[in-house]
Amino acid sequence: ATIVRLAYIPVSLKNFGLALVSVEPHVFVASLVGVEVFNSWIWVIVGSTAQDFGALLSGKQPASPMQLGVMASGCLCLVVLMVYMSKATSEALKEVREAKQKEAEPKSQ
Repeated sequence: ATIVRLAYIPVSLKNFGLALVSVEPHVFVASLVGVEVFNSWIWVIVGSTAQDFGALLSGKQPASPMQLGVMASGCLCLVVLMVYMSKATSEALKEVREAKQKEAEPKSQ
């Protein structure tokens, strides 16, 4: 249930989908609370940093070490995610191309 809650699919699909399968209510509530507290914390930090980032760029506020650390870690996570997604996409495309080549080859009997 926690993996489903973490997936980036519409909330209504997650809730109704979990209602269709046999998930115990206490498991659903535990995963809901755990994931939503984490997601809320992330969105609060991102919003606060974005507001402060605007003030930093306009020169209204000096940068604190924590703000710089959060921004640097966010940039690092973004770069790592982009590299990973690039490699995963390349591998998936390679597999699809190989599968199409195998289908296109004449079948010998």
